[in-house]
Formats: sequence, C-alpha cells, structure tokens
Amino acid sequence: MGWRADKVNVSQWLMEYSRRRYNSTSKILQQAWSTLYQSAYVHNFQWAFKSKIETPPWLDMSESQDINTTGLVAAWKLLYKAGLMNEVDQTLGTYQYDLVDVGRQCLANIFCDLQKMVKVAYVVWLKDKQNLTSYVQLQHLADVMLEVLLRLDNLLQSNTNFLLGHWIADARASVAGESEDVQDRYEFNARNQVTMWGYRDNVGDYAAKHWAGLVDSYYFNRWNLFFKYVTTNVSNGSPVNQSAFEAARITFETTWNYEVGPFPTKPCGDPFTITQELVSKYADVPTSSNYKSFTDVDIPGHDLFAGLDAPWTHDLHQIRFLCDSNTACVGYNSQGGLKNSTSGGFQPAKGTVFFLKLSM
Repeated sequence: MGWRADKVNVSQWLMEYSRRRYNSTSKILQQAWSTLYQSAYVHNFQWAFKSKIETPPWLDMSESQDINTTGLVAAWKLLYKAGLMNEVDQTLGTYQYDLVDVGRQCLANIFCDLQKMVKVAYVVWLKDKQNLTSYVQLQHLADVMLEVLLRLDNLLQSNTNFLLGHWIADARASVAGESEDVQDRYEFNARNQVTMWGYRDNVGDYAAKHWAGLVDSYYFNRWNLFFKYVTTNVSNGSPVNQSAFEAARITFETTWNYEVGPFPTKPCGDPFTITQELVSKYADVPTSSNYKSFTDVDIPGHDLFAGLDAPWTHDLHQIRFLCDSNTACVGYNSQGGLKNSTSGGFQPAKGTVFFLKLSM
C-alpha cells in the first residue's frame, strides 16, 4: 500500500485481499488476516527478529520480541478453522502456504518459551546441585524442544517453498557442466551461506532459514548437542562449560558445511492434516481432568518465570501445554501466569481463574 496516494481503509483492504488470496468470502479468513495485521504488521521494528531455533544454543539468550505471539497463534487457529469448516479449498496453494508460514512462526515462539524454562531449571539447579528434580526437568524439557524441531521440519516438508533441497540442487545445477569437485564447492557455498557465513562463524546464522532439511539436519542436531552438554554436566555436578560447547558446536557446523548429499526437492505430506495435528498439540490443548479450576482466586508470587520475562504467549491452550511440559509447574492462571508452588494457598483475585494441576 506504500505506493498509494490516497488514504487506505485497512479493514476493507484486508477483507478484499482475503477474498482475492483464497477465492473465498469466508468471514473466518477475513478475521484471520485482521488478527495477523494487528499481531505481526502494526509494529515499529527496530531490527530483524530471529527465533531461538536458528540461533546458536545457549542458556542465556536474547529475549527480543517484535510480534504479538498470542495474536499470531489465534490467526493460525482461524486459518485452520476455515479449512476445517470447508470455507476454503484445502488444496489451494496460497492457503497451504499460509498454514505453513504462520504455523512455523507459532512453533518457533513456543520453542522460545520452552527455552526460557530450561534456563529457569538450570538456575534452580545451580542453587542446589543435590536437587535431582531440576535435572529431570532439564531432560524432559530438552525432549519436548527437540520434538518441536522435528514437528516443525515435518510441517516445512509439506510445502515446496520451504525446502532446503531446492537451494542445494540449484547451486549444483548452476555448474552442471563442471566437474564433481566444482559442484561440491558450489554446494559448500550454498550450505555455508545459510549457516556459518564464513569459515569461523564470524556472522553465523545471518541468513538462517526455516527450511525442511536445514531444521532437522542442522538446527536439531545443534540443539541436541547442546542438551547433551547441559545434561552431562549437570549429572556430573558441574556448571556447563560454554567454551567447550562452543568448540564442539563449531566443529559440528563446519563438518555439516563440507558434507555433500541431496535433500528432498518435492514436498511430502498434506499441510492441512499436519496443521491439524500441530494445532491440537500446541495451540488447542483440551481441558483435561488433570487440572481443577478455581474461580476468583490466584496464588500470589511463586512465578515459574521469576526473574525472566513472562511467557510470550498468553493463549491459555499454549499456557496449558507449557505447564504440562514442566514438572515444576503446579498450575496457571487465566492471565497466563505459571506457578511453581502453592505455598501460602489461594488468595482472592476477582475475575481470575486458577487451574491447579492435580497430578505430576
């Protein structure tokens, strides 16, 4: 809209854009785009946002946030709902692209909240290294985060626009008449550009991408390596040695850059079916008998994220998922606050609902 001289009615424009994009007059899709606009586009960006997935792993990571993550997951659920209600052709290319594109960011955001839980568990362990509970928490959270990465890769595989294989194949094809050695060097350049961007990690991950193949073979293995260092050190009663991990990380990254081998260039799986599974797991977690609700009360203090920014998401389904994922979480309130203790009991809090976890 930047080239229009006249004032634009954004609401009307979004409604017409939704119709053009999906060949549908669905009110649900219009609401999805209105929610997307308010969540991801009405911001004064200071820098490009990069998720923790494609950032070199560590315990203390940047908390910069440029989007309304709660609104974004609401838009994702609306996009999915439109397909579920048959208000859009589920096989339409633009619709499938948006399911994957918005979904990948939602998974990246929940990954960020999980990483903060890892930091909290580690800090608690540092204060009491004899407490094995924190070690168990770290192991479980690591498994949950690694599963998010695998599920993200599975989602990305379903759309041709998110495949590392095209990038690698195009690089080799550009010198198809040359020797195998020349083609290998072009593949190295292609791999290096989206990862290390050099030989010594000078501006590593500058051109990072959420691409199938890159997520499971690079980011997943890099995070898996990190968690092995964390859990091994903690089990031995030793703080994590950052220098040792960084050396191992760079060795892994360098090895991956010099590897040669094709990645899929054809999509696999149905974006709508995969989105259905992901929404059910991460964004529409059902109310279960594992929690009991109490109205007009809360538990003061005892914030699981004490000393850190609160979870990015305030979507209560996602808050439930975070609480389920952490054995230190005893419950959460309707404002999105997670609690690590019930000490002191409930206090009156009009308008607040507290969800108490009944079993660990």
